[in-house]
Order: sequence, then C-alpha cells, then structure tokens
Amino acid sequence: MSSTESEILNRRLLKLFPVKLLKEEFQVTASTQPELIDTLVYGNTDHTLREFAFDKIDCTKQHVYIYTLNRAFDSGSFSARDFPIEVLRSVRTSNGWVLHCLPKITHNVVLIEPFETRTIDFYQPIKITLDGNRLILQFTILEKNLKAHFERNRCVYSKRMLEESAIKDEILNHFGRNYQVDVCDMNRGVKYLWDNGLLDGKALKFKRAKSTATVTMDEEETYKEVYPEEYRETMKDPLHRTVLKYKVQDDELCDLFTIDPSKGEISFNKYPLTANQIQNVISKILANN
Repeated sequence: MSSTESEILNRRLLKLFPVKLLKEEFQVTASTQPELIDTLVYGNTDHTLREFAFDKIDCTKQHVYIYTLNRAFDSGSFSARDFPIEVLRSVRTSNGWVLHCLPKITHNVVLIEPFETRTIDFYQPIKITLDGNRLILQFTILEKNLKAHFERNRCVYSKRMLEESAIKDEILNHFGRNYQVDVCDMNRGVKYLWDNGLLDGKALKFKRAKSTATVTMDEEETYKEVYPEEYRETMKDPLHRTVLKYKVQDDELCDLFTIDPSKGEISFNKYPLTANQIQNVISKILANN
C-alpha cells in the first residue's frame, strides 16, 4: 500500500522520539520500530500526532538557544499572524508565551546507480518560549545521515535547503524589531553548578589571555576531580564549548550535555530519560545565572 505525503512525513516525525515513549503514550505493542510507527501513523489523525509531538518535544534530542531581551516581553503585543514561521500551537503564560512550530524541511539529494536527484522532506518540531525577558528556542535535532531512506546506500550527497541557523535568524530578526536581543551568557550559572558539585567537565574549551585551550578527559574521569588546581584557574575565564556530566545520582538533569555558555547554546545529543530533564537543565542554569 502506497503512503500519502502526510503519512510519510508523520512516519519521519515519529522516528524523532524514543520507541519506549511511543509505546507508553499510545499503548501499542509492536516487535519492531517500523511496525510500531506504521501502526501509529495509520491509526491516528494528523492532529493527534502533531499534538503528541508538541507535548513531548522535551523527550527529543535538541539544540537550545537562549537569549535575553532588553525588557520584559509585552505578551499583549504578540500576533501569530506576523510570525515568520507558522505557529501551530500558542499558549499564553503568566510571563509570556510558549509557541510550537513544525516547519517542513526539504533536503536535496543526489542518488547513484542510476544517477538521480530527488527531494526528501522532514518535519522539525520547534518550541519557542518567551518568559519575561528570556527568549528560548528549542529545535529537535533532525538526522543528518539520509542514506537509510534510500535503497542500497544510493544517496551520495544531501543538502538541507533551509538551515536551522536561518530559521533561528528569522525568529531573532522578528523580535529584534521591537527589542534588543542579546545572547544569554550562561557562564555564571554553569560555574555555580560546577562549583557546587552538580556538574563536572568531560571535555572543555576555554579562553586564556593569549590562547584557547582544550581538554578531553579519559573514560569516567572528570575535570574538577582530576585537576582541582587547573579547575580553579579555568573558572577565572569564560567557558566555551564544554561537555558536562551530571554528578548527582538521580535523574533530575541529563547525564551528559554539551554547552557553550558564552554563546548561549546547549545541545542534548542523547534522548533524555524523563520529560523534565532538558527543562531542568535550562532552569537550573538560568536560576543561578
């Protein structure tokens, strides 16, 4: 049975979520991921699957970008009609808005044996939070290797036509019309959690007076535990791309995540164990910033 474009897109959308979550949320048992996803696609409406994606976006792998506005966002001034990408869900909160978008991302691909050019589309869930003077953009990470979507590894080249950075810039330009939008420097919040034993470094990039240093720790070792004196020196300077490990034996925060505090960026390249972990990481850093 051939699939419609909507069914194909929904199938790719569901693949962004952990299999365990899909089974639990939809109360479906299936022996394989393809069987499970087919059951969900053919057994649910587009609306149901989109609402699931919005509800559970914090269960996906994510790129997070955090900004500061020069004043609290005026909630009454927001209009989804004027937004640069389509807003499919908007929820007003006490301090602002939470917006959900699902743009269709097209990739151009080149196939061989025989030579052919095609396009392949994916939905990318995006969550935008306006909270006081904070602007937080959360992008679900799309897979980069498209070979699995074509038989016999025919795909030899692919290019995303609308980059995540371009979507981000459109959003920032929109808010930049009425606000000064600055990168949220998270050095203070990260260093507070690090200094208090919640986090430690697995890989670090940091700025010295006349150089940039990088350190990668072996296996289970972490930076502060092994190099306490160097750690104290490192904390005197801004941090850049750093892989952090959560040191407390509970599931409050993600076990590992990558952060560039000086650029206001966090990457969660593994599925979180709970739906709250990503928000907990963001909240704890900002609360101590």
